[in-house]
Amino acid sequence: MFSSALAPAFHIPINIFLAKAKGLEGVSVAIWISDLIATILLVLRLPNAKRAVGAIAIVLNFDYLLYSVMLSLSTCASTRIFNEIGVN
Repeated sequence: MFSSALAPAFHIPINIFLAKAKGLEGVSVAIWISDLIATILLVLRLPNAKRAVGAIAIVLNFDYLLYSVMLSLSTCASTRIFNEIGVN
């Protein structure tokens, strides 16, 4: 519960600051930083750090896999629609 509350407490201010400073690039950096902070907090809090890092790696890889599938589908749909309406 402590880690669940602490991650957004770090993520939200970092995200706002970097979004204002660097735009969209800052948002991606903020997501990376908050993932790193969450990993460090879990490693420090849990007694079996190796298992915690392994679980986070599995969850993040699955999350990125789902993201890449959705990005591929949206890119294919956009390309098909723009080709149908005649945009070159």
